[in-house]
Amino acid sequence: MREPINIKPDIMESIYSFEGRIPIPDAMEQMISVNPQHGKWVKLFSDYPIIREVLDGLEKDGKGYCHISRKDVFAEKDNARKAILVLLWGFPGGYRNSDTHRNAVKSALEIAEEINDRNLTETMFKAMMAKKSIGLSTLSKILYFFEYKVDGNRALILDSRVRANLRAFPEFKETICNRAGSFEEYTSYVNRMTEIANKMSGVTPDQLEFFLFNCKL
Repeated sequence: MREPINIKPDIMESIYSFEGRIPIPDAMEQMISVNPQHGKWVKLFSDYPIIREVLDGLEKDGKGYCHISRKDVFAEKDNARKAILVLLWGFPGGYRNSDTHRNAVKSALEIAEEINDRNLTETMFKAMMAKKSIGLSTLSKILYFFEYKVDGNRALILDSRVRANLRAFPEFKETICNRAGSFEEYTSYVNRMTEIANKMSGVTPDQLEFFLFNCKL
């Protein structure tokens, strides 16, 4: 993965100024390495054999690690397997403790099997967020890879690192003023990111999100 982009936090610089100065990386190629023998994942094999099935089906490198790209997650057609790939890609080392980790797997599988038209409403959002161990970082990854729409725009990932880096740019001043983790904040974020990306040449909203993820403040 390319080196983080250094930005001085005391200089509020327009995000548009970066359009011509840095290459916008291809988000689809973002690769995450997963150790298939990581304890937190192995402990769930008996309760969730699909985790082992997914890991066994991934190619391994010379050190036994699996490498998962965004493109790989999008390519999976089975909802349950995709949910596991989302978690492996988003949280390769698992969650902070075993209970949270187990609950997140259970909740992600439940969300993956929900039947709806993939147009996110506030009611849907709140119901998903109410599930055990589902925060906005996890949910936004699920919404993104399952191709939900927010006000007609594609859902995007919003984790703590992206949210923190939004503060470096004046264009997002209003976006991060809303209550963290709320439906209003998330819709504001998706709509603003889409609006800004559309004004840039050859930049997609998820490339812009990947750029923000890579910023080093």
